[in-house]
Amino acid sequence: MDIKKEIGIRIRELRKEKKLSQETLAEKAHLHPTYISSVERGERNLSLESLKKIADGLGVKMKDLFNRFEHTQKRYILAEKVADYLKTKNLDQLEKIEKIIKTILD
Repeated sequence: MDIKKEIGIRIRELRKEKKLSQETLAEKAHLHPTYISSVERGERNLSLESLKKIADGLGVKMKDLFNRFEHTQKRYILAEKVADYLKTKNLDQLEKIEKIIKTILD
């Protein structure tokens, strides 16, 4: 996974942990909401200035944007594996899997 995607995933994680919308983060960071969206999708090469604005908007230190890449990467890879597995299942199987997941997680 490339660094832009890793940073984007980390920013999204922190934003959701803080229960902020992309619009709210954009406002706090003095950036445009579409910019935040493209950052979270890993489509932007961020400048240090933009990273600092986002960190400030999230109320974290810049170094926090780089923490937990290993955890994030493992989570992303596992989610991709699960998605790939589910793509091979028919509708009946998917409905059963959904019920099991809801039972376990709710």
